[in-house]
Amino acid sequence: MVVDIIFPGWMHFKDLAMAQFVPEFLESHKKILEYEFDTLVGRHLTRSGTAEDVQIQQEYFEDIQTSAAKVNQEIFFVAIGQEVGFETMVGFPSLC
Repeated sequence: MVVDIIFPGWMHFKDLAMAQFVPEFLESHKKILEYEFDTLVGRHLTRSGTAEDVQIQQEYFEDIQTSAAKVNQEIFFVAIGQEVGFETMVGFPSLC
């Protein structure tokens, strides 16, 4: 039984299911797949899951990380700040 980590047939887009420590949340997928199991009980949803559900969710998060890393290399935050004003760039105080 895995509660608040794997959601078979559904994706918890916002806040990663309120994960408190994101690296461990992401690593938990690998740990879960180390077990041999036929059925996964995720608790909050109406259907049980399988190892394939864990793999699908793991791949989804890997895709997000890869895409975010790529985009961060392509975006020029200083140029954006110069155009829109640095005070609007919440979360980037080092650029102000």
